[in-house]
Amino acid sequence: MSRVFIARAAVAACLVGCAGQPESAVAPRSRRSISTAPRSAEALRASDERPALIGEYIGTYDHATGQLRFSRARNGSRVPSPGFAEASTDAVTLDDNGSSIFGVGLIDLEPCLVNQLCANVTITNDSSVSLGSVRIDIYDLDGGATIANPMSLGTNYPSRSGSAGGWNYPTLAGSGGSAARVWKFDTNAGADFSFNVAVWATYSRAGYSTSSLGTISSANNAASADATWSDAAPAWRDACLVSGSTVISGQTAFTTAGVTPAFPSSVFDTLIDTDGWAGGLEVSSAGTLSITSVLSGANLTLSDSSAPDYTFYPFWDALESTNGSVCAAVDPTSSAPARRFVATWKNVNIASLSDSRLTFSIVIREGSDDVWFLYHRWSTSPSDCSSSGTGSDLVRAGGATIGVRGFGVGQVNVLSHNTATLPSHASSCDGDGAFYRLTATPATP
Repeated sequence: MSRVFIARAAVAACLVGCAGQPESAVAPRSRRSISTAPRSAEALRASDERPALIGEYIGTYDHATGQLRFSRARNGSRVPSPGFAEASTDAVTLDDNGSSIFGVGLIDLEPCLVNQLCANVTITNDSSVSLGSVRIDIYDLDGGATIANPMSLGTNYPSRSGSAGGWNYPTLAGSGGSAARVWKFDTNAGADFSFNVAVWATYSRAGYSTSSLGTISSANNAASADATWSDAAPAWRDACLVSGSTVISGQTAFTTAGVTPAFPSSVFDTLIDTDGWAGGLEVSSAGTLSITSVLSGANLTLSDSSAPDYTFYPFWDALESTNGSVCAAVDPTSSAPARRFVATWKNVNIASLSDSRLTFSIVIREGSDDVWFLYHRWSTSPSDCSSSGTGSDLVRAGGATIGVRGFGVGQVNVLSHNTATLPSHASSCDGDGAFYRLTATPATP
C-alpha cells in the first residue's frame, strides 16, 4: 500500500512567559428535445473540488514532557474518496520530531504567547500525484484548549461533529512537494489535552492513456451481455437490458436526457458527481455523454474550439432512435467499490441511412475512472449484422468522432475522426465486437 505523504511537526510549547454510497443506476433528470446552454468552464472547475478523507489521527499534548504526539485513529481501514478509488487512512503520517521550546520566542515569525502551544507542521507529498488543497480539521478538542489561529476550510470541505476548526495547506506537487503551517492552541494554564485530526485533500486525473482498437470475441459479445467482465478483455454490456433504464427512444430529432450516476467519477480533472456538483450527465441521441450539453448538427474534430468540453464521444454522429433507444444503468454484474456505469445506444441508425443499425456502449468504472467504448453491432441493414453495402464506411465510423475532451483543446484524446475505424463485420449476429480503452492517469496513489 503506497503512502501519500508524511507530515512532521516541530513543536514549541510556550506555557510560561512567552511573547511575541440492484442499486439504482441513475436518477433521471430532465428530458429535452434541444440542448441547453453549457455551464461555463470556470463554473465547472470551481465546483469540481471534492475532497477525500485520507487520514484520521489522535493528537495528545503532555504538559509534563512538553510533547505533542500523534497516533493513528483508524490504522489500516479504508475510506471512500469521492470520484476516485478508496484512499487508505494510513496514507498520512503525522510525526512530532520531539523538539520542545520554552520561553520567549517566535515560531516561523509568529508569536507564541503565554499558555499557548505552537506547532510548526510541515507536510510533504510522498506520492507522484499532486495533492490539492490539503485541509486539517481538528475535532473533539478537550482539556479546555481551543485553536488560536483557525482558518476557513472552504465550503466544499465537510467538518466533523465537534469541529474546533483547522488549517489549510496549498497544493503539494508530487514527489516531494511540501508546505509548512503553524498550529496554535490556547491551553488551559498548562493542562494536558487531546484532539482528533481529520486530514482531507483532493487529487485529480490529468488525462488518459488510450489503447488501439481491440476485439471483443464473439463469446464475449453475446447479446445477453452476461459474459464475465475483464478490464483487459472487456465483454459486451447493454444498459437497455436493465429495467427502467431507457431515457431516449423513438426520436428522429436531436435529443438529450439528464442522468445522475450512482457513483462519482471524473472526466480529465473535473468531477462527475452524484449530487449535482458538476451537473450530473447529459446523454444525447448523437452518441455522446457529457457534463455540459452537446451541440446538435455535424460532428467536429475534438481539436476544434467549438467542440463541447467535458464530453465522452463513443460515436458522435447524426443518429436517430426511431427504431432504437438510449439507456443508462449500472451493470448488474458489477458491485461496489468497482461498479460499472453503462450508457447504451441500441439499434439506433445514422440519419442519412435509415436501414443502418448501430449498437454501442460507454462503460465508466468506479474508483479507477477508466472508460471503455464497446461496439456490439454496426450494420447497413436491420436484417443482419453485415457492414458491407451502401453506407459501409459510415457505419464503421467514417462520419463519426470517437474520443474524449476535457477543458479546451489542451485536454483531448482523439481516437478517430471521420475515418472508417471499425473493422468489416460479417452478416452473422452477434459475431465479434470491438472496443477502445481509456485508462485514467495518474492512477490512484
